[in-house]
Amino acid sequence: MSESKPPRRKLSVLSILVGVSLLCLGWFCYQLFGPNPSIIVSRETTFITQPLDADGLPDYGAYLLRQASEGVTPDNNAAVLIWQAMWPGELQQEYWLPLCDALGMAAVPSQLERLVAPYDTTVRQQITLELLARYPKPTLDDEAVYEQDYARGADRLSDENWQTRLRDETAGALIDEAMSRPWTTEQIPAIAKWIKSNQKPLDLLVEAAARPCYFSPSPNMLDDSDRLLITMLLPDLQMMRTALRALQVRSMWQLGEGRTARAWQDLLACHRLARLTAKNDTLVGQLVAIAIEGVACNGTNLFLHHGNLALLVTGAVMKWQVIC
Repeated sequence: MSESKPPRRKLSVLSILVGVSLLCLGWFCYQLFGPNPSIIVSRETTFITQPLDADGLPDYGAYLLRQASEGVTPDNNAAVLIWQAMWPGELQQEYWLPLCDALGMAAVPSQLERLVAPYDTTVRQQITLELLARYPKPTLDDEAVYEQDYARGADRLSDENWQTRLRDETAGALIDEAMSRPWTTEQIPAIAKWIKSNQKPLDLLVEAAARPCYFSPSPNMLDDSDRLLITMLLPDLQMMRTALRALQVRSMWQLGEGRTARAWQDLLACHRLARLTAKNDTLVGQLVAIAIEGVACNGTNLFLHHGNLALLVTGAVMKWQVIC
């Protein structure tokens, strides 16, 4: 009798799946921990081939700096005058000299004649004192508490002194109104006084807005620290928003006083500030530029509604005839 052969075992589906999974896991570990070929920087791997960092990879920060500063000089860079008008803004002191060097400024600007922001605590305090003088005053005790609170700072007002908080909020609302509609010196003397005391930095902002270029690098990109670009500081963007508010307030004052040409000069500077801000390569910069343009457009609508455009056009025609 011939011996019968044992039956062959058939591989189960589960065994096949386990084997394939182990092969995939092994390949993944090899790709993750195995030797990696060096990256060849070329047009096949990246659009940026120069400059290169110490590791041989593209230095994106240096590339952005080179692109943004191309063709920019201290004489055509609006950022030079804007920083002079608002120095130091929110810039930390450790970055003062590096930024001045990057912008080609001969010296660190003085803070003595810098622009005081329209929403600054001192401005709101002057408005509140003016309101207290114009309308019935509170009791002497309340007024003493008010002065003590402002001596400590508007951000530390006591919760129980609701009158002081209400006055501060009223002052802020009044500044909002001064920025969004024409007004006169008689209506808000404190803000008119603020405009006159800040005339030099405001005029410097108008001059800056007329320049064609804008280059204000992030302080993080001026040192040798290896930081991610997404974490870069952008102190100039808040500065641009403050400049917009200040010029908008003065344009509405000029419009309310009947100085149409000067009102348009400030509004035009606001539109130009939006264009300059749009030169920022970050998403935040683009959003701030859009916000600035929106405020400038609202001011232009008010100008078209309240301004004496006939007089403005006549003056422009006479000026053109003199030039010709």
